[in-house]
Amino acid sequence: MSFLKSFLSYAAEAGTEEIKNFLKDKQDDDYYLNLGYAYSSSGKTIKAIESYKKAIEKDPKSSDAYFSLGLEYYFSENYAKAIENYKTAITIDPEFAFAYDGLASAYYDIGLTDEAIKNYKKAIETRPEFAFAYDRLALIYYELGLRDEAIKNYKMAKKIDPEIVSECDGFE
Repeated sequence: MSFLKSFLSYAAEAGTEEIKNFLKDKQDDDYYLNLGYAYSSSGKTIKAIESYKKAIEKDPKSSDAYFSLGLEYYFSENYAKAIENYKTAITIDPEFAFAYDGLASAYYDIGLTDEAIKNYKKAIETRPEFAFAYDRLALIYYELGLRDEAIKNYKMAKKIDPEIVSECDGFE
């Protein structure tokens, strides 16, 4: 019997609360993760956080859910929780370049430049075509007065993605 037929058959016999429970049991594994994305993209941070936490309850090994939760905390400027969730995502998936990038951004924003550099480099190591990570490294090196390193990373970012919009544009 198809999902729709079984649902309609069940709905004919059950009340509203039972229908909600039936649907909840039939949701695919990414339901809460996708719901979190929807809330996040519409600016509903608290709802997004709640959804990502439910996704983690449902699948404690979801590096995507931890990463997305980290992003929400990052954009809410709760850097400690962002860092915690990015680290968990990396523990689950040590090749998760975007989690290293998020971790680097959080470290940079709280003034831990060496940790930021280390994690941007790890993001590049796991995903060599990651133009944004090269660009962020260029910016940090430029701020540190390491002009040659800044130019090298900036050129690499532009080589990978000639359309990248960079805060480093023009400092060559």
